[in-house]
Amino acid sequence: MVNEQQETRGKTAAGSGPAGLSLLIADDHVLLLDAVTQKLSQEPDITLDVVTDYDSAVARLDAHGPYDVLLLDVRMPGMEGLSSIQNVVERNRPGVTAIFSGEVSPSVVRKCIETGARGYVPKSISLNSLSNIIRLLASGQVFLPADISLGRKRPGASEAARSITDREVLTLQLVAEGKTNKEIAYALDATEMTVKMIMRQVCTKLDAKNRAHATAIAKAQGFI
Repeated sequence: MVNEQQETRGKTAAGSGPAGLSLLIADDHVLLLDAVTQKLSQEPDITLDVVTDYDSAVARLDAHGPYDVLLLDVRMPGMEGLSSIQNVVERNRPGVTAIFSGEVSPSVVRKCIETGARGYVPKSISLNSLSNIIRLLASGQVFLPADISLGRKRPGASEAARSITDREVLTLQLVAEGKTNKEIAYALDATEMTVKMIMRQVCTKLDAKNRAHATAIAKAQGFI
């Protein structure tokens, strides 16, 4: 069970190697934290710390310094709206802060993005997808669920490529890492047929001949 201010650490300390990634989750949902902690403890490149209220998050950032990725619950104890979110975002710079919450309206997500948050990860997300989303955030990408659109532009991307969804970006990222369709399907909590359909859509949008060509285009245009 995760207790208040308890730290849960992964197998590899952040900064101990080129792949090390430090993660702070600030959330008071104990059962969810237990499940997330158990899942992420299996990731050798992620070091996880957990706090359960706003004051503890601020204290942890003051003591530790910025984390590569911080997942922030907007409704945990001590949070006072956008001012609290902005304070955490600023304290965690140059690390990435993303909202980690239950159902949130697009307007709220938009306001959080305007404060400097780099995306919104719903608590309903598949645990299989979470570690890959965390790595995507750490790489500098913004993550939003497929059903939320903020009219964002991808700098340097072609007009067609700007319609690429975050799920498609995540799929491209996994393809670029050499993952098989089976492995990608597991990460997305989807079927292999769904992965193939996603890649067909991506190839159409990027005018790519195949998945290797699609990832090359995506890298050249700077969104993976």
